[in-house]
Amino acid sequence: MKTIKNKSRWLVCYTAPRAEKKVNERLQRWEIEAFLPTQRVLKQWSDRKKWVEEALFRSYIFVKVKPAEQSRVLQVPGILRFIYYLGQPAEISEKQIEDIRALLRNEVPLEVLPLDLKKGDLIRITAGPLKDIEGELMEIQGKRKLLLRLKGIEQSVVASVSAHQIEKISPVEPSSQG
Repeated sequence: MKTIKNKSRWLVCYTAPRAEKKVNERLQRWEIEAFLPTQRVLKQWSDRKKWVEEALFRSYIFVKVKPAEQSRVLQVPGILRFIYYLGQPAEISEKQIEDIRALLRNEVPLEVLPLDLKKGDLIRITAGPLKDIEGELMEIQGKRKLLLRLKGIEQSVVASVSAHQIEKISPVEPSSQG
């Protein structure tokens, strides 16, 4: 689909880690239309629990700009780059932005799963009491349970781990059985 040269469109920017809120404030001050989807999340520390506003998509923010304004967006401190798809800045439709807003208005707890996360991937837990445990992703059960096959002992466990607490290490190589 060819875009009209002077038409504003929603693009995806990648921000510095945990800088989404500050970037959003700066974009507003610079009078650049932006959308930072956030949701309230109950965080647990060793001594207390607290509700905090967290970015729904970590390190991502949406900006609505004309092509001529794109270079200005990259001057905003905290924005690292645009996300590209097929050699062009990734464009999000107005409908998708409205759909995200509707989901957030209904205050349904949402969890973003990486699209590239699939059965057979080698993953590492990055936070919480299971931090640094590695295993093969066997299945995602519901929104907070992962079935992992642990390396070395060839056993599987079901762990209650939020998807944002895992990182993909690599796909598992098929075992050669012969």
